[in-house]
Amino acid sequence: MLEKREWVLIVGAVLVLLIGLFSTFGMGYQISMDGRIIGYTKDTQAFTDSVTRIDDIMKAAYGVDTAKVSDEFKIQHVPVFDKVESSVSDFTRELIAKDHDVSVSGVAMSIDGKAAGNFVSEKQAQEALEAAVKTSAAVGENDRIVGYQIHSNITYQDKTFDVTEVRPTKEWGTLLAAGQSASEAATVQTVASAGTGQQVNRGAMTALDNVVEAESVQPEGEETPVLKMDVTKQSVIKEAIPYDVVRQEDSSLYVGQIQIRQPGQAGVREHVVESQYVDGVVTTQTQLSETVTKEPVAQIIAVGNNTYPTMGAKKGDFILPAAGDVTSTDKSGSHAGYKAIDIAAAQGTPIYAPKDGTVTMAQEYGSYGLTVQVEADDGTVFLMAHNSEFKCSAGDRVSKGQVIALMGSTGNSTGPHCHFEIRIGGTQQCMTDYFDLGLGDIV
Repeated sequence: MLEKREWVLIVGAVLVLLIGLFSTFGMGYQISMDGRIIGYTKDTQAFTDSVTRIDDIMKAAYGVDTAKVSDEFKIQHVPVFDKVESSVSDFTRELIAKDHDVSVSGVAMSIDGKAAGNFVSEKQAQEALEAAVKTSAAVGENDRIVGYQIHSNITYQDKTFDVTEVRPTKEWGTLLAAGQSASEAATVQTVASAGTGQQVNRGAMTALDNVVEAESVQPEGEETPVLKMDVTKQSVIKEAIPYDVVRQEDSSLYVGQIQIRQPGQAGVREHVVESQYVDGVVTTQTQLSETVTKEPVAQIIAVGNNTYPTMGAKKGDFILPAAGDVTSTDKSGSHAGYKAIDIAAAQGTPIYAPKDGTVTMAQEYGSYGLTVQVEADDGTVFLMAHNSEFKCSAGDRVSKGQVIALMGSTGNSTGPHCHFEIRIGGTQQCMTDYFDLGLGDIV
């Protein structure tokens, strides 16, 4: 039989074993954020892995390699035997649903001892200085910097700051070159690094479509210090050289007709100019060279000097469609009231377009026979009937004096002639209002 002391030792050993087992299997960690429990774990590695995932999401979202969440998490050692243990994915889902403070490990720039701003890296700060140089000298596509000197004292210091203070490099270039009050630059809607902008909602990584109102980099009321610098810039300034216009008479064109035979092309003269800038202000400009890189090409215009083959109208810029004898002016039918005239000549005599226009008919047209109809741009319609042959088709664009048909005697006709009508709004016009002619005249 066991002694009392032995029983005490056995019970003590069992208790130690139970306590050890409880410590091993019953204790773990409670993770809280902003006073709210977000999960339990027996191994803090699961939680730290989830934070690493969130850091990676933040880096991608903000485009900043050194971005990381800077929230304060509370980790307590507590019994967890009756709790559901959270996995890395569980913690990650919980964290994604939260708003987070995101910080950036970068550098603070000072200019002549005054705080200028925070940058994601010294590399970005140096790129911002280069951008400031270009901004100061208004460098464009045809410009290049040939030299510069910054007189301000530039220093850097490692600094951790809120991600909303990140600015694009180009924007920093403008601020560093000219300076801007904090109140004017208090809201930065584009969050980026090294000049790449992305719109991000802090804490809503699954919906990166909102814009955060950023904080000012400088304390309220202060300005970004202005860089003191001298810049030398060379610019290529292109000047257009006007081309000459050469007019040449051409008998293949009628009087009043012109045709561009060779398009004109302006030449190019390049001036290389060197400009000196002091703190963004031009102090001197010198022309270094002047070169004609492209000679102008003259425009050649053909000017018609040939007279039209038929009579011109006394009213309206058009001509008779044919030359010959006037055989009908005022007779019953379509001619009544001088609403049409007949011009007779030999079979095959050219029929001309009375005016520039579009062919709206080139077909057999009842008693009119083979008929051509041309509509001018002003809506005036010219009809020529009884032709023997077409020299155009419906839809063609024709010029005044262009041969569009040959005279014939098709349709209701007693011999070769051109039946000519002028119509406005579908109404035949009185021919003597347009031409001084009478029966028996040779036109």
